[in-house]
Amino acid sequence: MQHTNQDSSTGIYFILAIIFGVLTGWVSTSSLVYALVGAIVGMLFAGLFVSVFVKGKHD
Repeated sequence: MQHTNQDSSTGIYFILAIIFGVLTGWVSTSSLVYALVGAIVGMLFAGLFVSVFVKGKHD
């Protein structure tokens, strides 16, 4: 039961990473390509954050 709660709480990190990655890429360059690159980079940082910091917090 707690495993599904942890999965739902980590999903918010990925959603926020996509939103703010797109916003950062679009505002800084006004290009759709860099907005997509920003979303990918944001997802990578969210994955790093979840695997290193959040996982260690729950263990």
